[in-house]
Amino acid sequence: MRLHAKASAIGPLGATDIPRRRLLITAILCLGGLFLIALADASAASAAAGSLVLPDNRAWEQVSPVDKNLSDILPESSMASVNGDRVLFRSLGGFAGAVGQFGPNRNLYMTSRGPERWQTTSLMPTTGRLDFQNSWMGFSEDLSKGVLKWQDTLTFGAIDPAAPAGGMNLYLRDNEADSFTLLNGMLSQAGSQGGFVWASGDFSKIAIESKNPLTADAPCPGEEVNAFAACVYEWDNGNPRLASVLPNGEPVEGHAGAGRDTASFENALSNDGSRLFFSSPYEWMGGKEIYARENGSTTSLVSGSERTAPGGISGDLSYYQGAEAAHGDRVIFTTKNTLVDADTNSAMDLYLYDFTKPEGERLTLVSEDTNPESPDGAEIDGSFYGTGGILARSQDLRRIYFVTTNQLLTGEPEEPGAKLYLWDDTGSSPRLTYIATLASDFFSGDARDWLAPTIDDSGNVKPARSSANGRFVAFLSVEKLTDFDNEGQQEVYFYDAIAHSLECASCSADAYPEIGGISFDVAPAIVTHPLRNVSESGQVFFQTARGLVPRDSNGKWDVYEYQNGTLNLISRGTGDSDSKFMDASPSGDDVFFTTKDRLVGWDRDENTDAYDARVNGGLPEPPPGPPPCEGDSCQPPPVVPVDPSLASTAFNGPGDPSTRKRRARRCAKGMVRRHGKCRRKRGRQAPSHRKHTVSRSQG
Repeated sequence: MRLHAKASAIGPLGATDIPRRRLLITAILCLGGLFLIALADASAASAAAGSLVLPDNRAWEQVSPVDKNLSDILPESSMASVNGDRVLFRSLGGFAGAVGQFGPNRNLYMTSRGPERWQTTSLMPTTGRLDFQNSWMGFSEDLSKGVLKWQDTLTFGAIDPAAPAGGMNLYLRDNEADSFTLLNGMLSQAGSQGGFVWASGDFSKIAIESKNPLTADAPCPGEEVNAFAACVYEWDNGNPRLASVLPNGEPVEGHAGAGRDTASFENALSNDGSRLFFSSPYEWMGGKEIYARENGSTTSLVSGSERTAPGGISGDLSYYQGAEAAHGDRVIFTTKNTLVDADTNSAMDLYLYDFTKPEGERLTLVSEDTNPESPDGAEIDGSFYGTGGILARSQDLRRIYFVTTNQLLTGEPEEPGAKLYLWDDTGSSPRLTYIATLASDFFSGDARDWLAPTIDDSGNVKPARSSANGRFVAFLSVEKLTDFDNEGQQEVYFYDAIAHSLECASCSADAYPEIGGISFDVAPAIVTHPLRNVSESGQVFFQTARGLVPRDSNGKWDVYEYQNGTLNLISRGTGDSDSKFMDASPSGDDVFFTTKDRLVGWDRDENTDAYDARVNGGLPEPPPGPPPCEGDSCQPPPVVPVDPSLASTAFNGPGDPSTRKRRARRCAKGMVRRHGKCRRKRGRQAPSHRKHTVSRSQG
């Protein structure tokens, strides 16, 4: 009989499994005893003896539950709370109270850190399971609230029996109260297209886009009548109201941001709920103008002209690109319209509108072309078919990274390719800085870094990430942007806006394998949450199949941290399967990833689990089992031979004295016992057959 076992050694950071080794155990049954002979090579034992020292005094903590119903945790659609004490993850399996399972969009769970263990809760309704249309659409930063689009039908069950039946409805889930609230009202379903767009920080106000008339004054005919026209609504503490209203009070069709289904909608509703941005009239991926609905009562035009010089271009489309997160004080958009006197060309330019400035002075031409050698303008399209776009920006829109086809600054390189710039307004006046020239091709180059929205409606996130303040940005490029010769292979590059330094975070001369995939995440993401691959302190987290440090020797995907010029593993790097990045807290103190490696004592199965590499982390391990045997104690107990002479069946004794017949007393001389009594002897002898003779031994 042969058994294959997985061996592990416990280090200060948890269980470190012997990589790619098998312990061959031969069981020999001999003379009634069981002997185990373990054969393992010395190198495997040596590997088990050491433990991986994680950077920043991190320790691994198992985030997913011990009992997962034999299911794997999936890396996509994850989101960490701002303090790192909660995280969302998906699984095909049903556990932790989940009723439905095996829907194409998987079950969603939230796990919270406790003093001894992470505790997992299912967020699924008890009425059914996720369908290909049923989906989670957004969560608050602390993960206390979330919005679910749900098909209230007999197949999937109604969350609210009074809700409009037979179609898609929107629900607000309170994850702490474990309750659902209908968002789209009783007049009509939210519809299969559109839905939740953005929310205020506390989710008391929610921006909704729907092709159905959710209010009596909505001009939308419904998605069955017109599959393209949509209206914008604002749910305010229990009641939906129409938000796509012009400054003159006219209700109109429009998009939240530039469109929930096809374009940018990031921060379409400010965190304080005071401003909601929409585009109208409807055009594909944009609108004629961009508006701000303020406090649910008044509307301001954002994309209007402040030009005083004659001529110029007007009447073209404007494309919403994002807004300042806290109050919506700033908003950026692209357009071919020449809205200020400094715009002297017909190129697609990037503008910023600032509500804090006096009227008539609120527009800034961010992509101003000051290079007389190349007066063609910026050409910042930002669509799938464009040539430039937004690569990243800070949450306050004080730093904006964008790409153009033309060189906007004098004295900078003029070679062909997409030019990456930083517009920085953190000082006394705005400053434009050229960073690098990237490969402009969409499929074999770098154009995915800046084309299309930050997150599209399918949850695909562009491969460029920044810290919240925009000081640090990381992006993928096939170009050789540093001294390291990447030979056309995609690398992670890291830029510091204060140090004005560009570094290659993934370049390693000792990489083995040196060729392999590299990325920031696994799609799809939750569509309103840009994953935090860049921390506030300048850490960069990414995943790759290349072995960038000597310990990474498995040829599988692993998670890395780059900080201050140093590469470190976050995952183990020696396991038999891939490890994938999930998300991180803004500080970078918590980095979540999935792996099949059993990194702590609680992990006892072969399924994929979620882990947190937590700064100053570490939770109590399970109680230790019995100590392993040593020497003679490993031998089976001796077998005692059976001695037949000692068996009770061979004993021939008097038996139980309580059951023996009592022996009669001897009669006196001259007397004989008859009929139980002693009587005098008679004259004749008794017959010989009655005579009792006692034989005595002689000698």
